[in-house]
Amino acid sequence: MYSYPEVFSKLTYETALVTFLKKDGTIRVMLCTRNLDTISIKYGFQGAALGGHDNRCNINNGNLAVYDLILGDARSFNIDRLVDIQYGGISTILVL
Repeated sequence: MYSYPEVFSKLTYETALVTFLKKDGTIRVMLCTRNLDTISIKYGFQGAALGGHDNRCNINNGNLAVYDLILGDARSFNIDRLVDIQYGGISTILVL
C-alpha cells in the first residue's frame, strides 16, 4: 500500500515510472512527475494544465494529478490502484 502524501511529495521533485490499474482494469505504465522545472524542459510551463487536474484530484478521492512526460499532458491515477512506482530522482535533463 502506498501513502498519498508520500507519493505526492516525492513526485513534486522526482520523476517516476508509475504502474497502475486503470478504471477499466487494464494496466498502464506512465513516466511522470509533478516537478514543473522538469516538465518545462520539453513542454514549457505547464502549471495551468497540472493545476486543472489538481482541482479535481486530492487526498479525499485518492486521485493524484501528474504530468505524463511521454504524452505531454496532465493525467491522474488513483493511489489505491497503484501497482508499482520506481523513482528516478530529480531530472535535470530530459531526452524523449
